[in-house]
Amino acid sequence: PWGATLGRSPETAAPATSLGERRLSPAQRPSGQVLCSGPPWRPYKCPQCRWSFKKSSNLLSHRETYSGAKPYACELCGKAYSHQGTPQQHRRLCTS
Repeated sequence: PWGATLGRSPETAAPATSLGERRLSPAQRPSGQVLCSGPPWRPYKCPQCRWSFKKSSNLLSHRETYSGAKPYACELCGKAYSHQGTPQQHRRLCTS
């Protein structure tokens, strides 16, 4: 339908769904396709899995998952976590 192509002619329109235009994941985009003139979409890639991040700090936080270290503990029960925010969430529910 014409409305699903957002004003483009049927010859130039991408395949559409009932919810609007189909979106491509980064893996599905043709190589060399430029989405904007800014920096790469998610340039910081985890070497151990397929996750990628916009900020290097987010990659560093993600990599803590693989270290096995759990430096953040609940002051009430002592349960330890690898990410700083997780014990804060846990404390709301901890009844020990």
